[in-house]
Amino acid sequence: MKIVERIKKGLIGIGAFLLTIPTKVFAIDYMDIQPMYGIQEPELVRSNLVNSIWNICRMFIIPIALLIGIIIYLKKSKSSKKRKIITVLITISIVVILCLLVNYIINNVI
Repeated sequence: MKIVERIKKGLIGIGAFLLTIPTKVFAIDYMDIQPMYGIQEPELVRSNLVNSIWNICRMFIIPIALLIGIIIYLKKSKSSKKRKIITVLITISIVVILCLLVNYIINNVI
C-alpha cells in the first residue's frame, strides 16, 4: 500500500507542477498582457453601478413583475379572452420596446 500511496502522491505533485508552469515558472499572467510598443487604447469607463443595476433588472425584476402582472390580470379581468390576449401582447411588446430603448441609452449615451 505504501507504493500505491507514493505513486499517487508523485502523480499529484507532477500534475500540480504542470498546472502551475504557465503562471509560476514562466511568470505569465494571461489576463494582464500589455503591448510593448505603440499607442495603447484607453479603457472606456462607464458607470458600473448603472450597468449592474440594469443587468439585474433586465434579467430578474422586469420579467418577474411582468409575469405576475399578467397572471393577476388574466385571473381578475372580466373581459373576453380575445381582449385579454390582445392586451397581454400589447403590454409585452411595450415592455420589450422600453427595455431595448433603455439598453440603447445606457450603452451608447451614458
